[in-house]
Amino acid sequence: MNEKYYYKLKKKPKAEIVDIFNRRADTFDVLPWVTNREFMGDIFKVFYYFLEDYKKESITNRINFLDVGTGTGEVLKYFLEMYPKQGILRDAYGEGIDISEKMLKIANKKLDSFKTLQRVIISQQSIYQQDIKKEFYDFIICRNSFHHFQLIDESLEIMYKILKKNGAIFIIEGMAPNKNTLDLWKDVLKIKDVGRNNKIFLSYDTIELFFSKYTKNLSLEIIKPIILTPVTMLVSQWLNNYPFNDKDSKVGEILEILNKLRKKRYFVEKFGLKRRIKDPYEKQDYEIKKRSALIILRKTER
Repeated sequence: MNEKYYYKLKKKPKAEIVDIFNRRADTFDVLPWVTNREFMGDIFKVFYYFLEDYKKESITNRINFLDVGTGTGEVLKYFLEMYPKQGILRDAYGEGIDISEKMLKIANKKLDSFKTLQRVIISQQSIYQQDIKKEFYDFIICRNSFHHFQLIDESLEIMYKILKKNGAIFIIEGMAPNKNTLDLWKDVLKIKDVGRNNKIFLSYDTIELFFSKYTKNLSLEIIKPIILTPVTMLVSQWLNNYPFNDKDSKVGEILEILNKLRKKRYFVEKFGLKRRIKDPYEKQDYEIKKRSALIILRKTER
């Protein structure tokens, strides 16, 4: 990586990007996929099976892990509550980083008891400020934060650098069932996901191709993506987390697109799209299944 360019990455994120996530903080935990326990359970089963194998191959006294884009700390909270009971993670140490001070304020309240036990630390930082901890973490989590990384190559390179040998990066991202449905859904995401990197739109059948492109210079094995339990959500809940003043006009645009997609049977079946109006005086709403996949990138020998 060009050192001069890399130096620029260490600067704080732009104020408007931080503002986007600060505005989303108060309604973030209302989103079903943020706090859904079945969805979380799916994710952490995979983590646990990975760690069982990892402990056999690696000499480590304590598991260290990093949650990139920790948001309101829900991943760290679940992880630290549930898996120490299983043994492998009894003494695990977690770190969470995020660029939003308001998200982290909420996370601090959730994680207060774990901080007292010196089990977790959270800080306002971006992934681009993590390069100094070479080969420190046993695994890294990116849950629904990767699509906001503006520098794909650089973020993956830094995560690779701070990961121990045989460690893994777990990337959890929303997915369209296939490229055809992704092409139809992409216009909604471009409006809703303010601050998104518009190079990162994924479907189940394009995941491996995407990550192969961005990891070709790194010794990362791409393990076949794992499809997670779909989470049913109301579009109104999702749009309630839209962060800007022109919210009404943007919501109108999205609902107009959904009205058109409702007529495409193939899309309706794949996304579980259902129109929801309880009485004639309510605003129109939709139910949809948010589908996600877990991508595992495992660090191997060069």
